[in-house]
Amino acid sequence: MIIPGGFANSRTPEKIMAAKPYVGKSVYFIDNVMPNATVDGIIRHVMSLGVTVLSCHSVQPRRSRWQSLNGIVPTDRSTFRLCIPREQSDKLLIADAWPAKITIAAWRFIQKRGSEADIQHSSALQRTSIQQQRSSVSALASDTSLPVSNIICDLPVIIVVLS
Repeated sequence: MIIPGGFANSRTPEKIMAAKPYVGKSVYFIDNVMPNATVDGIIRHVMSLGVTVLSCHSVQPRRSRWQSLNGIVPTDRSTFRLCIPREQSDKLLIADAWPAKITIAAWRFIQKRGSEADIQHSSALQRTSIQQQRSSVSALASDTSLPVSNIICDLPVIIVVLS
């Protein structure tokens, strides 16, 4: 992704400009907060650090595997998902700005399992791609102007040996 700097250069016509500013975002997991903490309380604290809050939500605490398997949701602490502008992350992550034992970590985005239709679509795309690559290798192998005795392609496995 290319996000140019904020200055116009001589090659850019003045009639072209961004429709809105791009805001890079960082998402954090704030854990081990007292059980009666609120979203408003977290937002107020973060804003007191000079950080703009894009969103803040209360979420379920992370659980150990044993807790997950047994359907146990911890109630002894509050947990939050916080989204801020990326360039303000250094202000948020100052250890002295937070009470002891509160944990702040990057949010883990977990890819949800696709539906059957998504899986079939992905498989069809993969098959089409492999067929196109095989056609390219066949065309390359049939080109007699190439001084190639072996063609090894890093596809799933396609090896063409010319005799």
